[in-house]
Amino acid sequence: MRQNITGVISQPNPILAVKGNNTAGGENFHVQAWNFTSVAWDVLMAAPFTSSNVYHNVSLAPSYLTAGTVLVRFVDAATMDTTRWALSLDFVAVVITNDQPTLTNAGVSPISGSLATSFTFFVRYTDTENNSPAFVNLTLDGLPYAMSENNTADTNYADGKNYSLTRVIGIRGVFNYSFSTRATSGDVTPVSTPVRQVSVLNRVPSITNAIASDSIHTGRSYWRDFNGTDPDNDTLAWSLSTNASWLSLGPANGTIWGVAPGARSTFFVNVTASDGFGGFASVNYTLTVGNVGPTISNPIVSDSVHNSRRYIRDFNGTDPEGDPLAWSMSTNASWISLGPVNGTVWGIAPATAGLFFVNIGLSDGFGGSASNNYTLSVGNLAPSISNPIASAVAFRRASFVRDFNASDPEGDMLTWSLRTNAGFLSVGAANGTAFGVIPNLMTSYWVEVTVSDGFGGSDRVNFTLSIVNRPPQATLTAPLVAVENDTYQGTFVGTDPDGDTLWWTLRTNATWLTIDPMNGTLRGPAAYGVYFVNVTARDPYGGVAYRNITVTVSRASAPPPPPEPPIIAGGLAILALGVVALAIPVFVATAARRRRDLEQAFLFDSSGAVRMRYDAPGAPFNETEVMSLLGAHDRSQTDTISAEPHTLHLVHRKEGEWVLVSRSADPARVVKAAEPLFASASKDWTVHVSVEEPSEPSA
Repeated sequence: MRQNITGVISQPNPILAVKGNNTAGGENFHVQAWNFTSVAWDVLMAAPFTSSNVYHNVSLAPSYLTAGTVLVRFVDAATMDTTRWALSLDFVAVVITNDQPTLTNAGVSPISGSLATSFTFFVRYTDTENNSPAFVNLTLDGLPYAMSENNTADTNYADGKNYSLTRVIGIRGVFNYSFSTRATSGDVTPVSTPVRQVSVLNRVPSITNAIASDSIHTGRSYWRDFNGTDPDNDTLAWSLSTNASWLSLGPANGTIWGVAPGARSTFFVNVTASDGFGGFASVNYTLTVGNVGPTISNPIVSDSVHNSRRYIRDFNGTDPEGDPLAWSMSTNASWISLGPVNGTVWGIAPATAGLFFVNIGLSDGFGGSASNNYTLSVGNLAPSISNPIASAVAFRRASFVRDFNASDPEGDMLTWSLRTNAGFLSVGAANGTAFGVIPNLMTSYWVEVTVSDGFGGSDRVNFTLSIVNRPPQATLTAPLVAVENDTYQGTFVGTDPDGDTLWWTLRTNATWLTIDPMNGTLRGPAAYGVYFVNVTARDPYGGVAYRNITVTVSRASAPPPPPEPPIIAGGLAILALGVVALAIPVFVATAARRRRDLEQAFLFDSSGAVRMRYDAPGAPFNETEVMSLLGAHDRSQTDTISAEPHTLHLVHRKEGEWVLVSRSADPARVVKAAEPLFASASKDWTVHVSVEEPSEPSA
C-alpha cells in the first residue's frame, strides 16, 4: 500500500508518525520511504507494528523530503503465501518538532571572594532550531539580572553562544544563583539551570606592630599602642586578657597603659582586635617588670699615688634606663672621700707608704647596682743616678769637679748630699756636682754621693778618689856634636804641672860633663869620643822626666862628623839612659816610617805612678791627658780606650800596667811593636832600645 504526504513545511527535524496495529494472526508490514537522492525505497521501520494501536515515529532525513512531499509505502513483511495481511492505520503524517533551548557551561569565577571581589557569572545558550533567546538571566539571591552576550556578531545559536555578567556582591554571605532563558520562537518554554552557590567571605584584620615580649621599669608608667588594619575596612574593637591587673586597654584605639608595680614580676598580655564579623587578630606577649642595673664604665684593678700628694680618681657610670645614680664607698683609707653625685674619689695621701682597699658602689635607686673594688698603693719611686762611677783620679793641688746626673720617675725635686773622708770635697745640693781643691798629698779617699727625692726615695754612688802625682816635663836643648877641648854646654828646661820644685841628675859615660842640679845646665870640656847623655828631672813625689841624646866629639884637627844616631833594625833610632828603680826612662824616637804602630807608651806601677814613658816624634798626648782618659773609664772592664783617631791599648804585665798609644786598633801589632820596651823595663838603664816597625805601613 502506498501513501503520499504533501504540504510538509520546511522546518528542521521532520518526523514520520504512523499510528496503527496489525490484526492478530495477520502479517506485519515494513514502513518504507522514497529516497529522492538515491532514487530508491528505504526501510525506515522494519515490522514495527504490534497488536496494540500505538504511534511509531522515525526522523526523516532531507533526502526523503522534496517540495513538501514525502512518499511512504507499507510492504508485507512476509513472503508471498496464503496468509492474509491485516493492518489497521489510524494516522499517517509528517510532524515538524521544535526542541527547547539549553543552558550549559554555567558557573562563576571566582567561586568565593571578598566584599571587593568582582564575580563573573557565565553561561552558554544553545538552540538547535537557531532560535534566539528572549532573555538570558542570572538569578542571584532571588534577584534577576540580565546577562550580556559576549559576542554581538555571533548569531548562530545552534552551536551555542556565551553570555556573562560581572558583579560585585558587596555583602558577606553564601548566595544562591541560577541561570534562566526562553526562546523567542519555536519552543518558548522557559529553561533554567540548577541552583548553585557563591560565597563572599569576611577578611580578618591584622595587628601591624605585634611583639613577643616587652619590659617596663619598676614603678614607671607603661604605655604600648597597638595598630590594627582590616582589609574590609571594618571598624575594629580591641579587648585585653592579662594577669596584670594594673593594665588597661582603650577598646577603640588598642592602647595599653598602666603604672608598673614596685616589685619585679612577669605578666602575660593577650590583646585582640575584632572586626564584628567573626574575624579577629591577636598578639600574645610577655611583659616583664624589672630594672636593668647601671654599669661603671671605667673600672680599675689597682691604682697608686705618691706619698703626701693629692689623689683624685673620677669614676663614670651609665644606666640604660636613665635612672639617677648615687655613688658610695667603703675603704680603709680614711684620708679619701667620695662625691656621691659624680663618683669622684679624692684626698691627700699620707707621708708613709701603705696599701689600701677601696670599694666603689653605684646604685640606680631601683635595686640595680654596680661596684668596682681596687687596691690603692701609697708609695714613692726612688730616683736614680744615671752616671755612677767606681773610681776617679785627681792631681795634687788641682781642682776636682765631678758632675752627677739623676732623674726621678715621678718628677720629684731632688737634693744631693755628700759623705766622705775627703774634707776638701763639697757637693752642690741642687745640681749634684762634687768639687774641691785637691791637697798636696798622694793618697786615696772614699766618697759617697746621695740623691734624695724628699719622700724617702734615694740613690747613691760610692767611688774611690785617688790622688796621683803628675810627673814633670823636660826639654833638652843641647848640641849633638862637639869639638875636642871645646866647652860643651846644654840646657835642660823642666816644668812640673803640680808646681813642684825640680832637681836634675845626670848619667853619662862622658866623665868630663857635669850638670847643675838646680837649673839643669850641662857643662864641660869636650873629650874625643861618642857619649850617651841621660838627663833626668825629678820632683819630690817620684815624678821624673828623661831626655837622652848621643854626643859625638870629634878631633880638633878634623872636621866634626855629622850627627848619626844609631840605626836600629826596623828603622827607628832611640837613645836611652838607664835609671834607677822608680825612675822614668823617656825614649825619644828620632826616625820613623810613615806610620808607626807605636806612638807613645806609659808604664804604671802598682801605685798608679808613671815608671817609664816612650814618645815618638809628634806624640799625641801629655801625661795629664792620658791620666784623664784613664780616670774616665773603668779599666777593669776593657782592654782598649778609644781616643779618636788613637786607641789606648791596656796591657798588664808583671812589671806593671802598660798604656800603648797607637793609631792601629790591632792589639797584636801594637804589642809586637812595644816588645823592646817590655824587654828594657826591668833594667836600670838601656842604650839603643829598638822598637820594631812592621815592614809595611799600617793600613
